[in-house]
Amino acid sequence: MPPFAQPHQKLRRAAVHIKALESAIADFFQTQWYTCDFGREPDGQYHLNVVVHGSPLGFGEIVGDAVHNLRSALDLLAVEVVGRNGGNTKGVYFPFADSAEALEQMIKRRNFHRASNADVSILMELKPYSGGHPLLRALHDLDIQDKHHSLIPHAALITTPSVGVKMDPAGNPIGFAEGKLELQVNPNEPPAVKFTFPSDSVFAGEEVVPTLWQLHDCVSRVVEQFAHGSGGAQHQV
Repeated sequence: MPPFAQPHQKLRRAAVHIKALESAIADFFQTQWYTCDFGREPDGQYHLNVVVHGSPLGFGEIVGDAVHNLRSALDLLAVEVVGRNGGNTKGVYFPFADSAEALEQMIKRRNFHRASNADVSILMELKPYSGGHPLLRALHDLDIQDKHHSLIPHAALITTPSVGVKMDPAGNPIGFAEGKLELQVNPNEPPAVKFTFPSDSVFAGEEVVPTLWQLHDCVSRVVEQFAHGSGGAQHQV
């Protein structure tokens, strides 16, 4: 197998899941995905309520699969890095720590110390700990969260449909002369909605698909750093 083939395979699988998510969202918007309640109160005030019905098919499961494949790519990367140095690959995982001080201990616990000094240096420069590399650590936390309960994104960032003045057949605004303009919802401008990570997630409120692509790019760059890394230069991901 070519170098780092398995991490790249996991990255490709993650990309497949993210694209499936994009397709599921597109299909969802082809359905009757919302209802709109628009009317006038007795005091003349208008009300507008938009209700989103459900979410794209298999949304939470697809998100979880994408996250897991990205996280697995890092573990497979760690195994190959250690094996490339001639070390025993049993029990090797990509190490994450709760703090900078705990990283060295976690490197030993995850058996990454069996890698070359250059590769250990690359890992330490990546800062895979809380307060260090925000994307890498968040990916790890997201994967753990999905193992305990499904990552069900929320329908959020909802915009209401366009509301305009109601016109008569002659093109005149209805109610203008009486000072009580009648309004209507524009059927050609429906509401918009974006799906975000749930409030208890490390990416709370962040839009799901762009965030997953960002994580995918991050892991891709990490793999490339170890594939071509020297361990002596500064690395940014």
